[in-house]
Amino acid sequence: MAHTRTTSPETATGRALAAQPTETRLRRWPSVAIAWSVGLFCLVVTGAWVLDHLVRGAPVDETGWIVAGATVLRVLTILVALAAVQRWGRRIPARLLSMALWGCAAAQLVYPAAEAVVKSAVLTGLLDAPDRGLGNMSAVGWFNFAAVWLIFGIPGLLFALAARDHDRRRRVSWVWPAAGLAGGVVALFAIGALIS
Repeated sequence: MAHTRTTSPETATGRALAAQPTETRLRRWPSVAIAWSVGLFCLVVTGAWVLDHLVRGAPVDETGWIVAGATVLRVLTILVALAAVQRWGRRIPARLLSMALWGCAAAQLVYPAAEAVVKSAVLTGLLDAPDRGLGNMSAVGWFNFAAVWLIFGIPGLLFALAARDHDRRRRVSWVWPAAGLAGGVVALFAIGALIS
């Protein structure tokens, strides 16, 4: 008599559980990348701030407080990213977390995207800009452009990926992402107005 192999429900369940970590890792990577990259950035900025103001005794001027405040905001964005994939984040209402994720994406993408539009307009001759700030086409100007994308643009794109995954898993209505995007843009302009 030939031996037939059967699949028991326990074996099927075991296979499903074995496959889950890969799926979980795939959906978690944008949030984990945000936590590591933005966390490293915050660590470097905080170290430089402490060295400058606490070790060397430089007075904390307006720029020093802006840097400190911006670093605190960046740490809060790490918590938002982690809330999307950690068990403790399930306590936050899905619509509120969706708004926060999309708000972080918008606030971090608007500036580098606007800078890309301006640089393109200057390069094509559609806009005549001074040779400083956004109009700076020297190596320093392009370095600053790349740094803006590295510090804000890439995390913004990662936030968009994390937000999209969160909204799919939690079945969030389109209203909340739209509100988050609008809120992120408004928050960015409000912060800009406060520090200018």
